[in-house]
Amino acid sequence: MGTLSVDVFNYVQRFACLVDRCEDTCCKDWRISVSERDRGLFGQALPLYENLIVKDSDGYQIAKGPDGHCVALTGGACKVHAQHGEKALSNICANFPRMFRLINGSLVKAASMGCPEVARLCLYGEDPFRLEEAQQDDFHLGDVRDQSFEDLQATDRRAVVKALLDLVLESGTTTGQALVRVFTLAERLEPLPHSQWAGAIPRLMAEAGSLAIPVELLAADPLLEVLAEAIQQPKVAETLRRRAATLSSGDAYRGLYQGEVRSALDAILKRFIAAEMTRIGFPFVSITSAGQDYGLNLVEWAANLAVRTLTLRHLLLAHVDPEAGRAPEPAVIVEVVYRFCRAVSHSPAVSAEKALRQAIGERGAGYLAALIALLPED
Repeated sequence: MGTLSVDVFNYVQRFACLVDRCEDTCCKDWRISVSERDRGLFGQALPLYENLIVKDSDGYQIAKGPDGHCVALTGGACKVHAQHGEKALSNICANFPRMFRLINGSLVKAASMGCPEVARLCLYGEDPFRLEEAQQDDFHLGDVRDQSFEDLQATDRRAVVKALLDLVLESGTTTGQALVRVFTLAERLEPLPHSQWAGAIPRLMAEAGSLAIPVELLAADPLLEVLAEAIQQPKVAETLRRRAATLSSGDAYRGLYQGEVRSALDAILKRFIAAEMTRIGFPFVSITSAGQDYGLNLVEWAANLAVRTLTLRHLLLAHVDPEAGRAPEPAVIVEVVYRFCRAVSHSPAVSAEKALRQAIGERGAGYLAALIALLPED
């Protein structure tokens, strides 16, 4: 046991679990898996609580009560944590919503917006995506596997990540422009060795920013099908399903995406893109606790990032007050985003999402621009 140097985003550094003040604890409804190592340590150190761990066809997990809550949850807090400290927890319980990856021996720390507090910090915090250096206790990092990217230096990796985050968050850049440029960059970075990415990024970014993308015409809105499937996931609140259902009842909502509403939602969506990029390690295709559900190559990752962002754009627009013409309040936006992330980030990709991701990859930036134009930005 020891400490490791870690690259960590500012929003993760500032994160602290709200415990009993959290509006939607992660200690309920979720399947909290337990590794063989954790089960062994748990049984040796805390035999009194060994009955908290049960086994099913997928392995060991923390037991849940009839209400779907972890049986160790008492008064909104974990009694194991309270009585025995963080080291008594399983890796998932200790780490979530934080996410770790090792790239060429360098540890990177991000987090999931499936947590309401992480969503608040990412969407409304000050400079949340600034990359910092810190120290990390390695006790709960036994499941993190090192992934090799040939000849990639840590300084170059940081430079590439920063450049792409700056591109997305640049003032004056719309959500659509950010997504098209990220996708175009992904297409051009894919065939290059990782060692060349940092040097090629400035030129490729300049080229991506000056491209004229021909927009296709779409007869239907495939994003509505993605949304309809995504909101059927078990962790989605019924209120979210009802709101999303209003989108298929007509096109009136599309006219709301203008002026102050568009400006407000654009700021949120660009931060969503940035947060997802940090969570999945974009553009370094790597395995996280959610596997590689974003795709197996960089172009697929960029396409899926676009699909999820544009699907969320529809969902947020469904929460706009049509009479007042105002964007939803921050508390509503946080709830929509964290519930959306729970639905799509911690469950297998729905079939419509996979199909649309493939269509963007095959048909290119013109098709992506057509999806963006479903809600005109000008």
